[in-house]
Amino acid sequence: ADPTRLLGWVSYCAIESFGSIGVTNFWAFANSVYDLERAKKAYGLLIACAQLGSVAGPTLVTQASTLGIPFLYFCGAGCMALMVFMVFLYVQRFGTDKQRADALEVDHVESTKPKKKEKAGMLEGLWIVGRYSYVQ
Repeated sequence: ADPTRLLGWVSYCAIESFGSIGVTNFWAFANSVYDLERAKKAYGLLIACAQLGSVAGPTLVTQASTLGIPFLYFCGAGCMALMVFMVFLYVQRFGTDKQRADALEVDHVESTKPKKKEKAGMLEGLWIVGRYSYVQ
């Protein structure tokens, strides 16, 4: 390997980094979006699509001499941009489990909500220490 080919070294590092970080981020997102029941239904389809991608990607790269390296980079960048857009649309449409749980909690809290308390001031901690001996 020629050390003066800087673009090749940068490309190699970027691809290797994306390979480990991208997969981890995807599964972190998938685990945050799906609860156990929905995950049992959806993970099979996710793995099937991942297998299709793992076959289609290298098959496309075998045609590098015909398609050209810049086109392959463009395809990779387009796939990443499409993935980001699809995740954005998914979260906008369905939200996440945390957002749904927070919404349910807010509805429950509002229905059983007692009267509002006064807001604590900056010196509230000092008043509590002075008022209650067990805090001292």
